[in-house]
Amino acid sequence: MDYLSQNIKYLRKSKKLTQTDFALKIGVTRSVIGAYEEGRAVPKISSMQLMSHLFDIAIDDLINNDLSKGSKKSNLYAKGDKMRVLSVATHADGRELVNVVSQKATAGYLTGYSDPEYIESLPKFSLPLNEISRERTYRVFQLNGDSMLPLQDKSYVICEYIDNWLAIKDTTICIVATIIDGITCKRIYNEIAEKETITLKPDNLRYAPYSIKISEVLEIWKVIGYVSFSLPEKNVLSLQEISDSIHELKEEVRALKK
Repeated sequence: MDYLSQNIKYLRKSKKLTQTDFALKIGVTRSVIGAYEEGRAVPKISSMQLMSHLFDIAIDDLINNDLSKGSKKSNLYAKGDKMRVLSVATHADGRELVNVVSQKATAGYLTGYSDPEYIESLPKFSLPLNEISRERTYRVFQLNGDSMLPLQDKSYVICEYIDNWLAIKDTTICIVATIIDGITCKRIYNEIAEKETITLKPDNLRYAPYSIKISEVLEIWKVIGYVSFSLPEKNVLSLQEISDSIHELKEEVRALKK
């Protein structure tokens, strides 16, 4: 038996969401939510993915189990064992291409990231570098803001797809796509095993770190390189010069104390 429509209604109410609130979270209209709950329409795979992340429920459970009777949720989400759709663009010879997600495309990406037609519509190119493996999937995201300085606003980061989030090492710089906060670039501190959360920490000290539930995360991409069209000014001190200056000041303070 297909429990999809009744499960959608049950989960929405369990989260105390109105149909309008729920519609905004998964990028559809209120009337579409009504159609889902009444069994007059079936959600697209991208919408079911968003529901799965929002409610921390496996898609298989969402469709086939009566959740109102206490069906068990999948606890394999972060490991990548739960159904997770990764859409990619390919060359005619079968090679994967690298899609580019610009600042303007980030809003659409949150609802279309698992839709092959949407991914195919994004700009794409081949990256013939030794550091790029044909066995992995890559994507380029354009940064928005200065929270990861010295990575500049509007720079492009080259990223590698991460399937098993439990294996992410602390301080790894990642692009994180989330239901609530959209797409962000931060250093990750992995607390999935202990708290089912990750802490996102910016390099720019003007911004505070914050934690998010793993159930709110759609995708995680490890940053492996970047391209910037904003060149540093000649009079800007390098990190090494700043470090040397601090060392000299410490030596002067020690000398004064003698």
